[in-house]
Amino acid sequence: MDTLNKHVESKKWTSVEHYHRAESDASKVYSVNGVPHVMLIDKNGTIVFKGHPAGRPNLEDDLDKLRNGEVLTGDNVFTGEKKEEKEAPKGQEDNDGYKEVDAAAINQEIDGFKEVAESL
Repeated sequence: MDTLNKHVESKKWTSVEHYHRAESDASKVYSVNGVPHVMLIDKNGTIVFKGHPAGRPNLEDDLDKLRNGEVLTGDNVFTGEKKEEKEAPKGQEDNDGYKEVDAAAINQEIDGFKEVAESL
């Protein structure tokens, strides 16, 4: 408990903040499917990460990099580039249909579908 308390105090997480959105449709517009949820936006206004904060190893470092105009790297970062599909390791070609997915590409596809669905 001492270690946990020191960590909470060092991060200044000693109070809970909650923001009520009233009639806001922000969750729908930005595909927020759970709480907590974070969106990291670069200096060009592009969302470069969207998801659970645990999906990033160090959010403070990410914010510093974005503030300095640097590009984020790592898993689930939106780069605009398509990932190459990886072949399954030998012996795991048919692992009950499992294959590695690109979460960023899936989120972009979902966002595009929402626009099409709303127009229908």
